[in-house]
Amino acid sequence: MGLLAGCAALPGSQNTAPQAWPSPTPRAPDADLLQRLATDLTAAVRDHDADRFVALFAPQGRAAGSVIGRNALHLAAWQAEADADHLRVRTQAGAQTGWGSATLALAVDPEGRILWLGSRPGDHPVVWLDHLIDVSHDDPIWLIAAASQASMAPVWLRTARDASERLTTLDWSVWRPPSEVAAPLTLELPADLVGFGEPIDVGAYVRLRGTDDEPRIVVSPADRPGLTQEERLHLLTHEAVHALTRSPEWAAPGWAVEGLAEQVTEQLFPDLAAAHAALLPRASEGVGLPSDADLAAGGLPVYALAARAIAGAQDRWGSAQVQRWLADWQAPGRPSEAEFTDALRAALPQ
Repeated sequence: MGLLAGCAALPGSQNTAPQAWPSPTPRAPDADLLQRLATDLTAAVRDHDADRFVALFAPQGRAAGSVIGRNALHLAAWQAEADADHLRVRTQAGAQTGWGSATLALAVDPEGRILWLGSRPGDHPVVWLDHLIDVSHDDPIWLIAAASQASMAPVWLRTARDASERLTTLDWSVWRPPSEVAAPLTLELPADLVGFGEPIDVGAYVRLRGTDDEPRIVVSPADRPGLTQEERLHLLTHEAVHALTRSPEWAAPGWAVEGLAEQVTEQLFPDLAAAHAALLPRASEGVGLPSDADLAAGGLPVYALAARAIAGAQDRWGSAQVQRWLADWQAPGRPSEAEFTDALRAALPQ
């Protein structure tokens, strides 16, 4: 799957404001206090001083603060900065990796100590925020895993490296210079599905906070029962395409975003392409491009159809041209939805 909207809960809030706050009543920090807290938190991590980090939290918040502080010291870099009335925290898994970021809400007590610090409602879960983490790597892949998922880390690291190596054999010049195709990639294994509301089989998604951030592949839950090694490899290859192309930033429709990721995965895995081909409908006027609702419902048939839509477009207009349209959906000369639909039908079994 591509970028999914999560709804991350503040500790204990279940995505809603608490009905009653512990005494003393919290308040939002003013700009000066927010800047001071950002500076002091960052300095404590830089100096590897966990006690000083936790001391910035009020007594009621120190249990959570100790988890965040311990995790911050396990990362290669953890930097907080004031961002309006929130904290923007930038992190690196390893010194060679790109930055990731999270924007966090917080409240303080009358003395300016942090009562709670957590994801804003509607934001993606932050793997280092609520659970102890472990950081490991298998070049060029880095992994940030909740400690409860640490036993799965070697499997996912090896699988991600395999997917990365396969993808380097393809042409990504529309999106990246060749030297960056095998650049370090960060994988996250959160502890649970917190932030996604009702339990669902998410599988994986790509999280991209801002234009200067590195896309993170998030696998949640990491130990999905019944997932074979081949399925893990297909899953991470698909998500790595999203990461390489930074597709969450695209204006292209969902069928095109997901279709490219799945079509590339088909190129690298003929067995998957054959399985998809068996699921395709015959060409008819009733067959159209998958809707966002279709894609959200998931399943191999809809992803097979999206992949065939991209393949049909490439057959008609050429792979390089289709890639340029995906990178800039507003580009002049881009075909209409009706034209893409016609190309899809021409590529289906007759």
